[in-house]
Amino acid sequence: MLSGPCYKWSTSFLYKVLEAMSTDKLIQFTETELEIWKYFVNFQDLHTHSALTSDSNSNIAGCTIPDSMNISYVVLESGEIISTKCQQPEYNVRNETAWKSLDEALMSIYNCEPINDCNVSTEMQPVETC
Repeated sequence: MLSGPCYKWSTSFLYKVLEAMSTDKLIQFTETELEIWKYFVNFQDLHTHSALTSDSNSNIAGCTIPDSMNISYVVLESGEIISTKCQQPEYNVRNETAWKSLDEALMSIYNCEPINDCNVSTEMQPVETC
C-alpha cells in the first residue's frame, strides 16, 4: 500500500491478544504467537515515556502526560510528581511496521471501527473528474 506494508491479523490471534490484555493470561498463545506478543509489548514499552526503578528507590507509579515540549516527569506511588524526567520513547524498533499494524488493529477494535483487511482494489481509480 502507499503507506507501507499491510499486515492482516487473524481474528483468533486478535482474540487471544484481547484475552491477554484483559486477564494477564498467556497460555492461550502458541509459541510463535507468544513471541509475537512479547515483541509487541516491547514495541509498546519503547514507544512510551517510562520511569526507571532507579529514579526513586523503586516506588515509581509512572510518568506524567508529556508537556508541550514532549517532556514527562516521574510520578511516585504517593502521587507526588518529582523533577526527574522520564525516559523518552524510542523509535525505529525492529519490525516496527508490523507492531504498529497490530496496534492499529487493536485500536480499531477499541473504537468499534473496521480493521484494515488489506483488500485494496486492483482497478484503476479515477483521481480527476475531467
